[in-house]
Amino acid sequence: MENEINIINESDTWQLVPRPENEHVIGVKWVYRTNSTLMVPFSHSKQGGCSKVYKGCLPGGRELAVKILKSYKQAVNDFALEVDILSSLKHQNILPLLGVCCENGLLISVYDFFPTGSLEENLHGKVTGGSVLPWETRFKVGVAIAEALNYLHNQYSVPVIHRDIKSSNILLSQDSCPHLSDFGFAIWGPQTSIDEVVGTFGYIAPEYFMHGRVSDRSDIYSFGVVLLELLSGRKPIYHEASKGQESLVMWAKPLLDRGNIEELIKCIEWFWLQPSASTILLKNVQMQTRYYTY
Repeated sequence: MENEINIINESDTWQLVPRPENEHVIGVKWVYRTNSTLMVPFSHSKQGGCSKVYKGCLPGGRELAVKILKSYKQAVNDFALEVDILSSLKHQNILPLLGVCCENGLLISVYDFFPTGSLEENLHGKVTGGSVLPWETRFKVGVAIAEALNYLHNQYSVPVIHRDIKSSNILLSQDSCPHLSDFGFAIWGPQTSIDEVVGTFGYIAPEYFMHGRVSDRSDIYSFGVVLLELLSGRKPIYHEASKGQESLVMWAKPLLDRGNIEELIKCIEWFWLQPSASTILLKNVQMQTRYYTY
């Protein structure tokens, strides 16, 4: 079949076959195959995450990412909410949902595969071998993700709160076009109080972490951390830093308050060749800081 997706688990080979009758989301039927060895798993989710991601391929050569949700108490409800949200969104900088499967106890979603990797991998050297991510790409990422968040918070008919904005959830295409991904923690807005805090340490807004209050500003805080990563080249949590300076936000805030841009970007040599670049991105960070004031 032309559109079948072949993937391999540790023990079984699977075939996903699209159901053409669904016009909005490509439904996919899951069946066993035991005689194919086309693809192998390419990565697992973060430690303690709720899913594993595998690389798949259509016969025509199109590469896909196949995410399989692990089994846990609220898995079906979480999966249904993620599909409901993603199947409603359409934005050039949000990773689209290509297909879903919920048969034989499996909860599977299918997306385009990005061989360039995530912003985290490129920014911190996991992909580029330690080379500096070009300014043009950093600026492009900052603007594009800001536009994606504006779409989620203000332009879509019902606000969407992502709740896990971070550099590893921003995928880069081969032409460095960023795509916001992983809506597994996303909820409908505009504002709510919840008992369980989800997200990634270093990116979680204080009022969300301490009091369970979540809104679009929670995403803005996380996006501000991403902007600081782009500006400074530092990780959100840097364990080798001196005591009290491990957090990127705690380290950067006094520098931002004083306008000490040289200290903020001193580890990125190419900024000295383009002094206006750092000023532009710093203004964006300061704008996020002013917006995120309770």
